[in-house]
Parts: sequence; structure tokens; C-alpha cells
Amino acid sequence: MAYKYIIYDSRELGKLYKIKGLGKCDLIITSPPYYDLKNYANKKRELGHHQSYDEFINEIQGILSQCYGLSKKNATLWLIIDTIRKDGTVYTLPFDIQKALNNSDSKRSWILKDIIIWDKFKNVPWHSKGRFKNQFEYILFFAKNDEYKYNIDNIRELADYKKWWLTFPERYNTNGMPPSNIWQFNPPIRGWGNGSQKHFCPFPFPLVERIISLCSSKGDIVLDPFAGSGTVLAMADVMGRNGIGIDINSEYKKRFTKEVLPGAKRYWVERTRELKEIKLNIKRFSQINAKLRKIKAAASILEYLKHKNKIGGFALVEINNSRVKDICFYILSDSPPSKNDKYKDFVNEIKRVFKINILIRQAPLKDFLRHYFKGKYLYSYSPDCIYSYKSRIDLSQLSTFEWSTDLIYSDIKLQLNRYKDIIKNLDGNST
Repeated sequence: MAYKYIIYDSRELGKLYKIKGLGKCDLIITSPPYYDLKNYANKKRELGHHQSYDEFINEIQGILSQCYGLSKKNATLWLIIDTIRKDGTVYTLPFDIQKALNNSDSKRSWILKDIIIWDKFKNVPWHSKGRFKNQFEYILFFAKNDEYKYNIDNIRELADYKKWWLTFPERYNTNGMPPSNIWQFNPPIRGWGNGSQKHFCPFPFPLVERIISLCSSKGDIVLDPFAGSGTVLAMADVMGRNGIGIDINSEYKKRFTKEVLPGAKRYWVERTRELKEIKLNIKRFSQINAKLRKIKAAASILEYLKHKNKIGGFALVEINNSRVKDICFYILSDSPPSKNDKYKDFVNEIKRVFKINILIRQAPLKDFLRHYFKGKYLYSYSPDCIYSYKSRIDLSQLSTFEWSTDLIYSDIKLQLNRYKDIIKNLDGNST
């Protein structure tokens, strides 16, 4: 993949695209210079320096509107920005920019989809009367329409799962947990691993990685019209995207090549190992969660039938291992449920909540036994302990076996420790 760090004024972004023949971008991640607050390299022509607040807002709006025309239909814009304080007054810069974008042209306007809080953990220790230490920034997430690229499964992890996921598996997505709208990343206070900071507002690699993973694919074009330290450009490159970074200050390009890009490459080597482990753990979690859902669904229906119809001898059978969302219930009784019973409605509700397909079969015990081959096993579960089987039953001996109406019988084998952390349960040896 290729990257381009171009020294140019982003206020003439459209002109630059024509000169360079640049392709339309799929994703924009950027942070404009703050209004009259930081003069990054004593460049008087820098955006925001010696301008009125309204002029600054209008120029930001103009650049982001150009980005709209230079991006694809399914592109997204991620604006990382904070409020500012001047002469004792707080300016709501993020939201003033958003209003300016909406007022510019209703037919060609970025649509605000969400607001994320970037909790930076650490912060400079400045505070004063009426001003607390500033520990967060806003991330405004824009799109052109509802067809934007959004690969949520790419950023799921197993963090923050509670111990009671074993009791309520239906509450958890089998693909893992997506992040909330509060993102916690430490800023690279000391630069990019070399002990120095050369830019006031560098992005942490993990933050940029998350956005790139979420809203782009390999080979896509990622644009940062205020490239600065070049973190977006560097992460796009190591993640197999084509990065375009633009900045008016040539000093940043030198530091990008010397410090930021090598730092991103080092980070990505280690992060790739972590991602492989995360993917493996999510796969294991998905398998366990699917089994837990099936057994709990069986427990719910069993309890319903017992209380409503006084029917016992109930078994759950997994009918197709390759279709993990399909299960089959056998009601081992010669008498069907009452015609007036609403158990089918109840089963449909279980399907909806647990997101599994349930097939109900009524069969006498002898027909049920013929369904199995010799040597196969059943496992019994207590409805209040669905995460660990009580006993293993040899199907060849079922002719003399005494069924219990208080247990669930399944060909699903699952045995977990109730109180271990989830990752410890996913070591590949638990089921």
C-alpha cells in the first residue's frame, strides 16, 4: 500500500486533488488546529491564527465541505476536537462546526451520527477557578447517508463481560462486545516511543486503529486534511490502506518519516499478535455462548411446560452442529400439550429473545431412542445450573434409565466454572 504526505494548504483541497489526480476517499479522520490557541510552528498563515472566531469556523466548514465532494457515497468523517476557552469564555467549537456544516448546503451536508467522548486518562495538570482539568475530547462521527461503511464486528472485544454472562447468555452478542461511546485511550504524551513530544495534539495509535477498522477496508483511501504528526497516515499504511495526509507545515512531514511511521510499524507488529488472540477468544466465547443459549432456552421451555401442562420427560437435542443457531426439543410424552395452551407463543418469544431457531417434536420415549445411534451420550443439566452438566448418560443403556422431570437432557456437552473470569473459561479445554 502507498501513502502520500503532501505539503499544501487544505483550504485549496479541491485544487490539490485535481493537480495530483487523487482518488476519492473512503474515510476521513482529522483534527483541525484550535482557534487562536496553539500556533504550532509560528506560521501566521496557519488556519485559526489571527482570525476571528467566525472566520475560523467558516474556513473549517469550507474544508470539510470540500472533503464531502472528494469522498465516496459510503464515506464517513471523524472529527476529533475539543471546546476552547478564551478570555474566560468557553467556545463550543465542535458543535459550532457541526451547525456550520448543516447550514452550508442541506443537500450536500455531513450528517452527525454519533458523539464519542475520548477519555484521555492523563491530562496536563492545569486548572483554575471555574475550570477543571481537561481530561476528554469530543469525537464527532459524520456520514453522508445511512449506507456508510460500518464494520462493528471488527472492533468487538471481550472486555467488561460480567461473571453472570453464564446465567444470562442471551444478553450477550456471540461476536463479542462493541465499545461504548466513551473511549479510553492514553494520548502519546511522550511522543511515539522515542521519549519526546514534537506535536501538541498527537493521536494515540489505538484510537486511530479503531476508527480505521470500523469504517474502512483494506485498499481504501484514508484522508487527513490536517495531518500534523501523521498518525492517521501511518496507521492507514500499516493497516493496508492508502493514506493521504495534508499539512501546511513541512517540519511535520520530516518528523512523520523519522518518528511516527516507524513507531506505528512497531506498534502494529505487537498489535497484530493481540488481534489474533482476541479473534481466537471471541471464537471460543461464541461457541460457549451458543451452547449456553440453547440450554437456557430448553430450561425456560421445560419450566413452562411443567407448570402449564404437567408434562415431564423433556429433552433438548442439537440437530445440526454446523448450524449453531438451530436446536430441536423433544417432548417425551404420549400426550401432547393442551390445545388451549399458549406454549407455542411462549416458544416464539424464546426464539426472539435468544435468537435461535427452535423445532418442537412430540414423541414417545421409544421413538426418541431410535433417533440416536449406539454409543452416543446425553448430558443432564439442572435448570438453575445450565453452565455445567450433572452427569453423562450412555444412550445404549437408556432402556433402563429413569428420567427426571426436573432436569434437561441434551447432546450438548458443557462444563464451566461459575466463578472464573471469561477469558480463563475460554482456554480451549473447558468444553
